[in-house]
Amino acid sequence: MTFSPTPKQKFTFSGSVTNSNWTNFANLWSRSDYEDRLLNYQPSYVDGVMDPTYNYFDQSGNPWYNNGQLDTEDINGNNILDPLEDLDGDNLIDSEDLNNDGSLSTYNMLDNLPYFDQHVSQFGVKYDHALSEKTFFELGFSYFKTAMHYNTREYINEDSNGNGRLDLEEVFSSIDDIPADMLNQNRDYLASNADGTRYWFDYNGNGIWEYEDINGNELWDWDVYGPNHDMMTDNNDDGYIDASQSGPQEDWLQWEDMPFGNTKDDEDFYTYGNGTTYNRARWNNDEKTTYTFKGHITSQVHRYHEVKGGVELNFYDIFDHDVDMASGGNVYGQNFNAQPFLYGAFIEDKMEFEGMVLNLGLRVDYFDVNWDDYPADITNPVTDPQLGGEVENPTSVGGKTYWGPRLGVAFPITDRDQLSFNYSRNFQVPILRYAFTNVNWDFSGAFPLVGNPNLDPEQTTSYELTLRHQFTDDVVFVATGFYKDITGLVDTKQVFYTARNWYGLYVNQDYGNVRGFEMSLNKRFSNFYSGSLSYTYSVAKGKASEARQNYENSWAGNLIRTTESYLDWDQRHTIYANMQMFVPQDSHLFGVSYFEGLSMNLIGRYGSGLPYSSPAKSSDPPINDKRLPYTFSVDGRIQKEFGVWRTLNLFAYVQAYNIFDRANIDQRFFQANADMGWYEQFDDVDGKYNDPRYYQRGRYYQVGLGLEF
Repeated sequence: MTFSPTPKQKFTFSGSVTNSNWTNFANLWSRSDYEDRLLNYQPSYVDGVMDPTYNYFDQSGNPWYNNGQLDTEDINGNNILDPLEDLDGDNLIDSEDLNNDGSLSTYNMLDNLPYFDQHVSQFGVKYDHALSEKTFFELGFSYFKTAMHYNTREYINEDSNGNGRLDLEEVFSSIDDIPADMLNQNRDYLASNADGTRYWFDYNGNGIWEYEDINGNELWDWDVYGPNHDMMTDNNDDGYIDASQSGPQEDWLQWEDMPFGNTKDDEDFYTYGNGTTYNRARWNNDEKTTYTFKGHITSQVHRYHEVKGGVELNFYDIFDHDVDMASGGNVYGQNFNAQPFLYGAFIEDKMEFEGMVLNLGLRVDYFDVNWDDYPADITNPVTDPQLGGEVENPTSVGGKTYWGPRLGVAFPITDRDQLSFNYSRNFQVPILRYAFTNVNWDFSGAFPLVGNPNLDPEQTTSYELTLRHQFTDDVVFVATGFYKDITGLVDTKQVFYTARNWYGLYVNQDYGNVRGFEMSLNKRFSNFYSGSLSYTYSVAKGKASEARQNYENSWAGNLIRTTESYLDWDQRHTIYANMQMFVPQDSHLFGVSYFEGLSMNLIGRYGSGLPYSSPAKSSDPPINDKRLPYTFSVDGRIQKEFGVWRTLNLFAYVQAYNIFDRANIDQRFFQANADMGWYEQFDDVDGKYNDPRYYQRGRYYQVGLGLEF
């Protein structure tokens, strides 16, 4: 919203609030059932090249791949469904018997799924004031907040003892089977079913046979913690399970006390119950808020000098309580609150002389992570090397100042041609996740990874040479050659804190470079349309594409790379085209007034294949040595404005994305999750299970109405 109290002043207000919640579901049941599975699937390599003569057979001994038969229907090949599969004789596999115990199983697969609650809010206000024809200034304030909570649902259907059956109220087949002392103590709660074949103690009197002992203390959780309890919550973020805090403090439960893990029974099925019916249990509460104040002034102080200057202040408030319960009983995460801040100021002088335009600028930034719990010796970081959690000799991390000069020179060659050169040195504050991951220095999990509040900023030095040619008053051709040298990229290194144990620490040790050229043809708006067409050729190489590369190589026992490779975003060729048509109000297209307020826009994108790493069985695997197919998409929008009253306008639009429904591979998801051996053997991107997440979003539409005033 914009408000102008005077012709020389303007206030601009903006804001939005978004709340969303969702849950995820993934089939985690055994792959030894309901699948057209392989007897053998292990690609064979000769000198790093896949052997095409390697054969694959399914469990029935048939040549394998999508033969239309679920192998577990008849593994022994006698043309009869195997025992315990078809309980009701309908010639279909009974998914009700998930653990093959010969009876129908009672379990709701939607229990224990993670749920997510997300909040995003932002607000901004800006004030513009023209002091004179030559001087104006701008002041602004913005507020941006994100909050996320997610947890694994924990209901009463559990199997915490891992016996493949739900933990219900202890049941007996006859009264004689009940221990005498138990019967005497709990006789008032004794209950049974109608035919007297099942007896249990109905402690809560609801007539339902139920029992739960999540923490394994041999006490019924309902009796200890009360009704409607949830044993997997820590809403006050103090590191203790909320339900346990109703008792004495010595009985409070930490996250490490809770049983979890992905366990399987003898038939390769994931067992039921808490910690076994989901892939990775996780509790998270985080809130991140940024307050930004900025102002700048521009003034034509002299015929040859236009001076700009400004300041920007950023204050961050970060809270993150994350408990990541992985396999093997390992717990990862952090619980911290930090308030870093960033100050910046710049000044720039644009000097326009006859035959030359010169831009000189300087930016200075000061960043303080505002953290005073960093170990003085990273090889001896904690008082207890077994568990960590308490820093040895904590010190404060000092602030960092960095300077970024800028230089631009432009020379007119003719009245329609110009040659220019630009140099700049820019700094990027480290991603704060790399500063505060596991900043509590908790070593209870295997292969711990620790953030580094003492990271330096990443530095990019850029060089550009540009040639501009103006064909007509509204058509311009621009060709630019560029080179960027990037240093201080974040990766990890191994730090041994005992003779055998190491942790990964984020450090500034990687580098990269990007070089190439871009050509573009641009038409400014005239005669109801505008457009642009650009082509870019680039090469991006560096030591690592992401900050965990060394950590993951160390974990896998691979060699640490010391040479450059193509980066994940190295895309050799890109083409971008944009065409826009707009008919202003009170204008007639083809002499027809109906087209007033009509706009149409088309955007096309082409990108050559991004890289991926081919599979290899060696300690020095290749990195980004292969290319995925190209990507192509076209988006479009049609909008019509209608004048309602004075400055009030109504508009309606239809927007289409990926109009041709091109199946473009999502390179980021593919790199992280794909079975590379499968892909190279069958040229099948989405794998055995036709997982749609391997592709970018297909064609979809949006229809909307709006008001402008």
